[in-house]
Amino acid sequence: EGAHDAGRFGFVTGGMRRQGRLAVFRGAVAQMVDRDSRLDGVQVLLVEDHELVREAISRLLAEYGAEVTATSGVAAALKAFERERPDVVLSSIGMPDADGYTLIRALRALPRDRGGQTPAVALTGLSTAEDEARALRAGFQYHVPKPVEARTLVGVLAGLAARSAAVRKSCRAC
Repeated sequence: EGAHDAGRFGFVTGGMRRQGRLAVFRGAVAQMVDRDSRLDGVQVLLVEDHELVREAISRLLAEYGAEVTATSGVAAALKAFERERPDVVLSSIGMPDADGYTLIRALRALPRDRGGQTPAVALTGLSTAEDEARALRAGFQYHVPKPVEARTLVGVLAGLAARSAAVRKSCRAC
């Protein structure tokens, strides 16, 4: 269990109790943070069903200055999306109740003025070229495989947040 969740980030925690695993994640996340890159004020909706992974990514993004709303599934994510109107969505693909493709289809069905063009990143353990092409065809702008590289993830989110700001600015006339 611990090694499975942690393996998504390249950490090995073996059979440690939850608190011990979380401490390992927090320590590793703190070491990954590059203080030169920032996501100050960027609102990120994170959708991840694995609690430890969700906590680790939330902490990572917060360390870079992002304002993170984290949910564990599609239904909660759609509610949070309507309420928060994030700059960018970061969603796991494989989730038990409904997958990331279900989420992106629902978001892309929204009108532009309700966030239908909000940039989105697929975060997944599926890392073949075919997996990436499927995510992009579905409506994600980027496909980021796990284990996640902090600088890559932050760079992608920063670029998409800039795009999101441009879309929102142009949508004021909508």
